[in-house]
Amino acid sequence: MKASNTSTPFREEVDFTMQIEPRHNPMEWADFHNNYPPCSVAIDGYVKGGVHKDLAKPIASYDHHLDPEEQDKKMVDRSSMRATMGQIMMAVRGGFYSVFRNEYGPKVNAFFKGCDEDDCFSKLLLAEPQLIFSDVRGRLERLVGLAEKMDTTAGTYQTYPDSKLYEALVWVTDPYREFRQSGQLDHHIAKEYADIMDQVGTRIKRFINGTHRHLKPDTSYLELGGGPGWIMIEETGKQGRMGAINDGYQAIVSVRRLPNGKYAYVFTRLSDYITYFDLPFFIRTLNTFELMNGNSTHQWGGSGDLVMGSPWGVGTDLDPVAMEALINKMMTHAVPASLIENLPRNGNDNGNDHHHKRLQICH
Repeated sequence: MKASNTSTPFREEVDFTMQIEPRHNPMEWADFHNNYPPCSVAIDGYVKGGVHKDLAKPIASYDHHLDPEEQDKKMVDRSSMRATMGQIMMAVRGGFYSVFRNEYGPKVNAFFKGCDEDDCFSKLLLAEPQLIFSDVRGRLERLVGLAEKMDTTAGTYQTYPDSKLYEALVWVTDPYREFRQSGQLDHHIAKEYADIMDQVGTRIKRFINGTHRHLKPDTSYLELGGGPGWIMIEETGKQGRMGAINDGYQAIVSVRRLPNGKYAYVFTRLSDYITYFDLPFFIRTLNTFELMNGNSTHQWGGSGDLVMGSPWGVGTDLDPVAMEALINKMMTHAVPASLIENLPRNGNDNGNDHHHKRLQICH
């Protein structure tokens, strides 16, 4: 006899609450587990160290990054691991809300520190799981599939020219891209992060019902420096990293100036087969610099094998000229402590500061 599914959780309304803490420093799983209520879910870096679950409580953390303290112990194989949105989509399809519920029905308290594409999709899939099960034409499945690839590669996954699905995704996620490009992201205002999630969520639903639009990617960028096989850029276009990939670069460092005068960097490489751009080694070296600068709380992190970034929310003192010199030295795997100690900070100790002066400060 075929089982009835009329009372399955996806047909019920989810009691969904959300808390966004843009300046949140990722916490230990034990602290989250012991101090947060049942049905709490940490999203995409709110908790350190990848995926954690206790289904008896229940409580969980979904993520595809690795905290800096673990970088020299193990690596996340990012290209083989689902983005947070994909993990959640699989979980919801697999019965997540048969466990995450209270006496009244499905329940989730979600905790975020960001509002990027992975956060936006994850929030919608948790809050409105019926979208997953009513996706009879597979439109959401296809959109999430491409969004996952873009998130996994930090926006450098190459699609075929004039891909309509990619142009739809560019339109869907444009509110976040505009938010980041304008510098508003770096002000870390929770309400604004929530507004971006709502805007992107609305566009995802428009894609599902076929009322979406298409938007050509803007892949323009400004070359700031580089070295053998890699380039440092300022993304003048919202998909600037894709432009550098299309131009043949396999390793990219993207930089933007923060309101506090420091710099935010994203390092990415096409795959771990690009061995000359050794991101795990880079993370260890750059965290040594941060420790020497007295910064033990905010560290470089990321998945390690494909993507890494400067300390979340605060950036780093290393200006683009100093960073370029350090990267080219790190590529030789011979970085003496004296070099790190004498690196110029914010261009104050280096007369050749034309690179970082070209960067616009986002207010």
